[in-house]
Amino acid sequence: MKTTDTCFRGRRRVCAGQSLSLAGSRALWLATLITSALVCAAWAADDHGDSPATATVVTPGSSIDGNIESAGDEDYFRIDLMQNGMLIVYTTGGTDTYGSLLDSSGDELATDDDSGEDRNFLIERRVTAGTYYVRVRHYSSADRGMYLLKVYFSPVQFVGQWRRGPAWSVAVSGDYAYVASLSAGLQVIDVSDPAHPVRVGSCETSDDAVGVAVSGHYAYVAEEWWDEFDGSRGRLEVIDVSDPANPVRFGVCETGYRAQGVVVSGHYAYVVER
Repeated sequence: MKTTDTCFRGRRRVCAGQSLSLAGSRALWLATLITSALVCAAWAADDHGDSPATATVVTPGSSIDGNIESAGDEDYFRIDLMQNGMLIVYTTGGTDTYGSLLDSSGDELATDDDSGEDRNFLIERRVTAGTYYVRVRHYSSADRGMYLLKVYFSPVQFVGQWRRGPAWSVAVSGDYAYVASLSAGLQVIDVSDPAHPVRVGSCETSDDAVGVAVSGHYAYVAEEWWDEFDGSRGRLEVIDVSDPANPVRFGVCETGYRAQGVVVSGHYAYVVER
């Protein structure tokens, strides 16, 4: 590269392996510098909007690439639903994502960090027809990374509901639904009339009921509890539900670390822990 008071001649590298051949006056050289800055700025532009107003529109059943280009970057996506149903949004990839589901006003409905695979977020939410937004960011405000956002929607017709406490897990047998209701224990709901479910019985559990399975006349409840020395622990409690209106605790077994769910097959109960 050689310069004089009046002329510039040679090659000037501008961005990421690209170059421009220049010859001419200082004015051309300055114009080239401006062009170089614009090219670099374009390459650094955000791939998705950073607010609901500039959100990228995505449709159910689709997936879209995203990139947290810089520290603190947030990507917004818009989903328009024509009917009620179950909305599932999540990411895949090697980036530790944190996701939020927002309503049409931008108010937060749900958030998640690591419910998906490999530290990706996963949100499942029953929704009504309308507009929703998904906000994706890195878990760490200082880190960056790429991801793939996936959107699924399943139309559901809601015929009835029971809203008298938390429902962490549910199992159905015959005309009854058995709900693991955290500190409220096991709740027994008569669902013979799906439009009007009614609670008919309950049973206190030793600790937070987080999972339930039913086999024959017994409900098997996975519980999570806190030990002062060992931290979060697990327990399986067996409840006799032969009389759904008056369930009775039948037996208990300590498991391992942080019980999350249970399934029953034959003479065995399998407890999920994490």
